[in-house]
Amino acid sequence: MTRLYHLLQDLAQVLVATAGCLLIFSTTASGYNLQYYGGQSRLRDSFTVQGKAIGAMQAFMTQTHEKACDCRMACWAYEGCHSASSKPAGTKFECRLSHFYTQNLTLEDDPDSVFSYWLDPSWFLNHGVQDDGLLYISATSWFSYDYSMTLCAVQPGFRTIMLKTGKQQIIGKHILVKISGHVVMDMHPLPSGGFEWGDGTPFNNNSLAESNSTINYWGGDYQCIFTSSSLITFWPRSGYGLTLCQGNPYGVEW
Repeated sequence: MTRLYHLLQDLAQVLVATAGCLLIFSTTASGYNLQYYGGQSRLRDSFTVQGKAIGAMQAFMTQTHEKACDCRMACWAYEGCHSASSKPAGTKFECRLSHFYTQNLTLEDDPDSVFSYWLDPSWFLNHGVQDDGLLYISATSWFSYDYSMTLCAVQPGFRTIMLKTGKQQIIGKHILVKISGHVVMDMHPLPSGGFEWGDGTPFNNNSLAESNSTINYWGGDYQCIFTSSSLITFWPRSGYGLTLCQGNPYGVEW
């Protein structure tokens, strides 16, 4: 009975995952088009973006499939496969499977390709979609500011956190309580005074009042840090912090 239950559960999740082929990619404000397949415990949570491809030298196998989403399922079926990409090849799809996680991949730009990947569990924790509609993942180790920025960027569909609203700063605080540390945040001081987010949007001081945050900045080339006490402070760029990344699978304003 237990074996039959698990077989049926696996079949149901395969059907759910395959149904993901019918999803339409919607480009978000950042230009990413992230699809998130979460809550599929026996399939593992996975992510899919359009426009990225695995190079031939980083694939351990190349296959041909009837549908693009069959490539993701083929990777799931192979032990040690952590990423896959597919692109049209005549009436079918060429599928490349790779042993590499994203932090060890050099992806190629290809508008016709669909790239699917799983997070390295030794590197990342998945905190799921939060109340702001964004998906949060954090690194399990401490890294420098520059490496933290790079680590989020190489997870297709993610960026280093920008906690622009009081709600997002409260979400960030709750996550930090869980992972016990402080995180690098993509916010920068302006030469003319004040601050701006990494995407160029101005910093809104009203959000500080909403979350009781305060800013400490003494000038110079420092990295921005967010702490579990809602303190936004600037440390030397050589300092280390935890990495927290945001993804936008629903295309909400961020």
